[in-house]
Amino acid sequence: MTIRPNNFPDDISERLLYRNQFILGPRFAEELPSWKRKRLGSNLFLTAHPDLNLEHIAKGNRSVTLLGYILDPHNPLHSDTDILHSLLAGSCSPNYFVKRTFRFGGRWVLLVRDRDCTWLMHDATGLRQVCFTGCQHSEELWCASQPGLLSLLLNYTVDQEASEYLKSDKVQNNNEFMWPGGSTAYKEISV
Repeated sequence: MTIRPNNFPDDISERLLYRNQFILGPRFAEELPSWKRKRLGSNLFLTAHPDLNLEHIAKGNRSVTLLGYILDPHNPLHSDTDILHSLLAGSCSPNYFVKRTFRFGGRWVLLVRDRDCTWLMHDATGLRQVCFTGCQHSEELWCASQPGLLSLLLNYTVDQEASEYLKSDKVQNNNEFMWPGGSTAYKEISV
């Protein structure tokens, strides 16, 4: 079964549906058969839209995976792979990566693996968003680029309070969409 919202027209190209999105979890998203797949560990599986740039480099039991694109203003000719190699040459600690990536532009998520420890970070302004399932709602941890994608994959429904908020005058009469804090319309998913 391919994931498709009920109100999504069949005549729109499959390639445009969830363009440049990704899902990371304890299995591949088999519901998206045309998407790229990358196994990042014994229990970590990445499923990425065909148009989303995915770069992966490994050295021994350490690896860095890039989703999106990353730009180094001090070295404008460096490719995504060049930048990943330079990052992997140092420590795989979160502090190291934060210090080394603060100058980078682009729209990216980095998945860093060091032995059995895996963590992720996104660009400083959060242009490539990461949302995740909360441990209190699921035994499995899932991450994705948008909550709607996780809701379709995991059969979550919009929370009643969120639905009421979306119908409120505060939202209906505002030209800019906003969502409070790290919450989403699904109680099981946070940002």
